[in-house]
Amino acid sequence: MFKKFFSKYQTEDLIGFGIGMVATTIYKYVVHAKWNLEDMFDVFFMGGATGAILIGFLYRHFYKKRLKPVNILFLCTHNSARSVLGEVLTTTLGKGKVVGYSAGSTPKTSVNPIAKQIAEELGYDTKKLYSKSWDEYAKPNSPKMDVVITVCDSAAKEMCPIWPGHPVQVHWGFRDPSAVTGTPDQMRASFDEVKEKLQNKIEKMIKLPLDTLDATTLKTKLKEIYENE
Repeated sequence: MFKKFFSKYQTEDLIGFGIGMVATTIYKYVVHAKWNLEDMFDVFFMGGATGAILIGFLYRHFYKKRLKPVNILFLCTHNSARSVLGEVLTTTLGKGKVVGYSAGSTPKTSVNPIAKQIAEELGYDTKKLYSKSWDEYAKPNSPKMDVVITVCDSAAKEMCPIWPGHPVQVHWGFRDPSAVTGTPDQMRASFDEVKEKLQNKIEKMIKLPLDTLDATTLKTKLKEIYENE
């Protein structure tokens, strides 16, 4: 019975209820130093309920909100190079506060080996990297995205899924490093160039108060970061 009753409430509500009861008990004892039925009613219902409401509200709307990382989804056609670099750089630079994801409209069967090599050099767990459809992040139970960034022109022109939570959507176009042919050094240089440009913009993005800016302001700021080389 008690288990069923308490399961309806969050931990912060129960903690608040207890704090409210204790605070009301102390107040009643100091003021009256004598107990009656009315005092017990005040302690349980008034003190406990007030504490639960207050603590629950403060926790959910301030503390818990700040604990939640900001999720950034990078999109390109094949989810093999540019979007993968965006995921890796955002996650490694975000240090838990900002997390990167990536997907594509028509994903390839594997991630570009140079992109995977860069991920390894940055200390990113490459087991997490695989080319995936952007439909994975349109599902109701998928991680909720706060920002969606297309990093190739073709993906920007395609009809994207309807994302849960209505995230901010912007376009940061970069040339495809995997399209460059030549020696291994030349191909690696192509990826390094895109990586440096992406990193510069992601570092500026992470410095923004992402969890407090409204959608319109955030979109404007992200556009400015892209347009200002």
